Amino acid sequence: MKTRNAAVAGAFYPGDPKQLSSDIKNYLDKAQVEQEYENIAGIIAPHAGYIFSGPTAAYAYRAISHLQPKTVIVLSPSHREYFRGVHIFPGDSYTTPLGSVQLDKDVIKKLIMNQEVEESSVGHNAEHALEVQLPFLQTIFDHDFKLVPIVIGDVNLEMLDSLGQSLTNLAQKEEFLIVASSDLSHFHSYELARKIDQEFLNLMASYDLMEIGDGFMDDTLEACGITCIYSLMKYAALKGKAKCDILDYRNSGDTAGDRDRVVGYAAGVVYQE
Repeated sequence: MKTRNAAVAGAFYPGDPKQLSSDIKNYLDKAQVEQEYENIAGIIAPHAGYIFSGPTAAYAYRAISHLQPKTVIVLSPSHREYFRGVHIFPGDSYTTPLGSVQLDKDVIKKLIMNQEVEESSVGHNAEHALEVQLPFLQTIFDHDFKLVPIVIGDVNLEMLDSLGQSLTNLAQKEEFLIVASSDLSHFHSYELARKIDQEFLNLMASYDLMEIGDGFMDDTLEACGITCIYSLMKYAALKGKAKCDILDYRNSGDTAGDRDRVVGYAAGVVYQE
């Protein structure tokens, strides 16, 4: 059994299982989502330390807490290792203080038929953006879901479109839910960050894939997981008429940081009308 052990427990979130479970339940209790969504393709959730982004992430997870997905595909950017393409962890499980989540080998086998996708531990070894999503998933689901952990490296728009198409093809045969892991702007003043982030949130809410794609290619939109957001939204758009609702937005100046250099966080749900 090859497992990817927790790398940021005790740093980005509590390493003690009881404290971790208590913190997540507290975030979820405070996150109120006004409607019960159906036909959900996936969610967008931030990935900073829980004291900074946990309250916002909880809104995304609250929106899917009534579901019972067989498999969850987590899309993450790569912060620590450079590579070209899309990497799926070549092992059996991912482990957090709340236990192990088994990988869905059948789904992975289908996805690596895409030439941009391969099995490799490069990108996974110390990546926090994927790992921090798992304790939330382990808390909201009371069944043994399986995981497809994907880290996206250096890619272009054509590669992301190809990934979106692969996910759409996969949805014809498999049941799954997607988590797109992303923070927004980084290290601006509080007011400037809100302005920059709102421009991106407006594009998400209006489902303007062309502008989001252009912003990714010319680097005019700020989100470290923009590749993940685009891939999820592209997949949902290919499935049918899709919408994106922004459930919560705040930045580190609203949670546990100062207001001189903040990081933006948003929670969103992507679904078919």
